[in-house]
Amino acid sequence: MWPKLFSLLFFLTFLFQNSVLLAQNEEDLKNGYKFYAESVDPDSYYTIYLHPVSFDPKQNEFIKPYLNVDSIIKGFKPFRNLRSEEFYEYLEEKFTPEQKQEFQEKLNRLKNVQLDTAKLSERVKIVSDANINSSFPVVQQGKDSMDYAFEFQTGKNWGNWGRILIHRKTTEIWNAIGEVKFPLFNLHNFKSSVSKFPTEYQVLNYYFAGRSELINDQTVATIIKEEETLNSFKKFENWEYHQKSFSNWNAERIVFRDLLSGKNLAEIVNYLTSSPEVKLDDKFLLENLEPVSLKELKKKSRLEYGYSYGVTSVSYPLIFQGKEGSIFGIFYFEKVNGPENGSGNLVLMQQVEKEWKTIFELMLWIS
Repeated sequence: MWPKLFSLLFFLTFLFQNSVLLAQNEEDLKNGYKFYAESVDPDSYYTIYLHPVSFDPKQNEFIKPYLNVDSIIKGFKPFRNLRSEEFYEYLEEKFTPEQKQEFQEKLNRLKNVQLDTAKLSERVKIVSDANINSSFPVVQQGKDSMDYAFEFQTGKNWGNWGRILIHRKTTEIWNAIGEVKFPLFNLHNFKSSVSKFPTEYQVLNYYFAGRSELINDQTVATIIKEEETLNSFKKFENWEYHQKSFSNWNAERIVFRDLLSGKNLAEIVNYLTSSPEVKLDDKFLLENLEPVSLKELKKKSRLEYGYSYGVTSVSYPLIFQGKEGSIFGIFYFEKVNGPENGSGNLVLMQQVEKEWKTIFELMLWIS
């Protein structure tokens, strides 16, 4: 009996010790609450809404690969600083090996936390139906003596995607400097399926990956009618101007002249006035994209003001070769959800290692 009791006590002690080691320590909690207290200006009208309990990203199998310092650094996409119009720096050189190790240990300890309202600022509110679900922030100092905060987040209206939002503290101010996006679906299966599709459909599927959309089965033929707007796409300086617009604030850091030729711009301008009008083939659209007929919707009285609310219309993508052999795809999509709730967007994507990534997106109109 005694050997069995001793073994049981040893096992319980082992579990207790390891559960303590794998939970946030007092310093982790102190720094997280300090971030909440400092991230909102008490004199502003901005409010952060949080769930009563932060979520544990380790409980989601699709997020687990991103609980890794190297994955975060590699996947980081900087935002544009709207004051200077320059991008924030990448993270590759921001942490020493020792700081990376310390950061990884904090990620390993990350758990859900029952938030203590007494430790939150007045601008941080606890609500059960918050639109964004966040992990407890992980704070790590970098070798530039600045603190960085990392929040794993999912959102009600983000489709099957989440992100790690990264903040940096300069003096007494926290700024969001970039993000790491992660899929909440089987990305390997997605890539395997899409790789067999025609290139034009690869572009559409990659852009709308993880988002459920009703797609108009007839593509848009004329994207831009205004001569002045059309002419703006003939010059590289106008593309550069558009890249710095507010609607493109988290675009890729690219130089159009290095990627595209004058011939490419002429192709695009021609495409914007006369893109192919085709009927989309549903066998090349994954299950999250459901093609529908506007004629059928009209019969059901869902067509109003020339639009069907909640249905996305797309142009058939133009695929072309840029400078140095790079392959690009460009297309337009528009969606209207109500009388004054819609937009039309131009999307430029680049093929990188047999995958497609968005490098430029411009809102052409909004209502």
